[in-house]
Amino acid sequence: MTITAYGIVEDLTLTEKNYQKLTIAVNSPFKTELLKFNLWDNSLLREDNAGSAVEKGAGFKLEYHYKDQYLCLDKLTGMEIVNCPVW
Repeated sequence: MTITAYGIVEDLTLTEKNYQKLTIAVNSPFKTELLKFNLWDNSLLREDNAGSAVEKGAGFKLEYHYKDQYLCLDKLTGMEIVNCPVW
């Protein structure tokens, strides 16, 4: 089952084992969730696939699923995320 969410990149780091750690902050009711992905294939991070550069503070629509208890990123699409205060 694929899950769709909208979030902002919090962190993107290259590890010593040559894979990327991507952390995306997703707002949900009453809290902000941090979704963490380990990406061995960097093709999802390329600008031609994601639609915009993957950098800290950039907004994205992401599609992912769970494999056992781990998150697996399926698709990343760049978009502008506008924060709207609740009155």
